[in-house]
Amino acid sequence: MDYLDENGNCKIVSQKAVDIIQVHAQGIESLYDKEVLLEKLYQHIELADKALGMLENPKEAEKVKQKKEDLLRIRESMEETRRYILNFRIQPETYGLYIKYPPGYEG
Repeated sequence: MDYLDENGNCKIVSQKAVDIIQVHAQGIESLYDKEVLLEKLYQHIELADKALGMLENPKEAEKVKQKKEDLLRIRESMEETRRYILNFRIQPETYGLYIKYPPGYEG
C-alpha cells in the first residue's frame, strides 16, 4: 500500500472509513464478508501505524498532517472493530417461509 499522497505527505487516516467498515460489519453473513472487511480494515490499520511511525521520526513528522492523539483514537477504534469482526459468529443458514405483515394488518 502506498502511504504517501501526490504531494509526498502521509495520507489521512479517516474516521469516516472506519465508521463505514463498522456499519458493514453489522451485516456480516459469511466468512467472505468477514475476510473482505478485515482486508479493508487492515489497510487502514497499516496506514495509521505508518503515520504514527513517521511522527516518531523528526525528519518525517512534518509529512503527517494529523495529530498523534487523533491517530491513536482512530487506531483504537480500528482495533475495537477488528475484534468485533473476528468475534462475530455467523449464523447457520436457515430455510423456510417468512411472511411479514404491515402494522395494523388483521388478515
